[in-house]
Amino acid sequence: METVQLSLSKGFAVITPRCLYRNDFSEFREQLEALPHKLCAFGAGETLWMPGEYIERVYYIERGIIKTALHDEDGTKKTIYFHGPNSVFPGCHQSQFTIELSLVTTAVTPVTALEFNIEQMQRLLQRSPDFSQAMLESYARYINLLIFESAHQSHHRALVKLCNLLYLLARDAAPDKSGLQRIAFSQEELAEILLLNRVSVARLLAQLREEGAIDTRRGAITIIDEDRLLSHCSLEVR
Repeated sequence: METVQLSLSKGFAVITPRCLYRNDFSEFREQLEALPHKLCAFGAGETLWMPGEYIERVYYIERGIIKTALHDEDGTKKTIYFHGPNSVFPGCHQSQFTIELSLVTTAVTPVTALEFNIEQMQRLLQRSPDFSQAMLESYARYINLLIFESAHQSHHRALVKLCNLLYLLARDAAPDKSGLQRIAFSQEELAEILLLNRVSVARLLAQLREEGAIDTRRGAITIIDEDRLLSHCSLEVR
């Protein structure tokens, strides 16, 4: 989700966790376009890479949304995060981690992206302190999300987990004509993020709908009472 400035402490923005990363590298577009690169296009459902591959390519997303999921040996899929326009994915590091072999990155919508090799990105990191700082901040946001997932979400009841996620996703959603925030995620996608089964997600959404917190018509989830939704959320997302 977008950087959400909640309050300021010593000149720094206080940022809530987010699942969708975008616009963090907008100011570096011209520098990235000047590097040797390959222009790529992916249709919805196409993979940027499959299990069994180490991360050896870096993408600057121009248009569209991609998602990255961990595929376990038992068939379980856990969606980790999403990347949208003006994001650099997956970052730039020299080490190779075995967990990379279990990751699958898929285009959720049609995507156009600039593809770089790691060496090209490392040279830009070395000569541009501002780009290095932006990359450092992106890793800090990943760490923030992972801590949130492991230290908070794993201990909450299913309803709290779902409301936390809906609230964080809604912070990124553009209001519709009525000024309401719509979340274009399916029950299956929500279940993969939360590691819940689809039946449980459907039951919890029905509860929130009956309480008047959300509406689930027209193929999207619309937040119609943010305060009621927040009443189920944990403190770290408020």
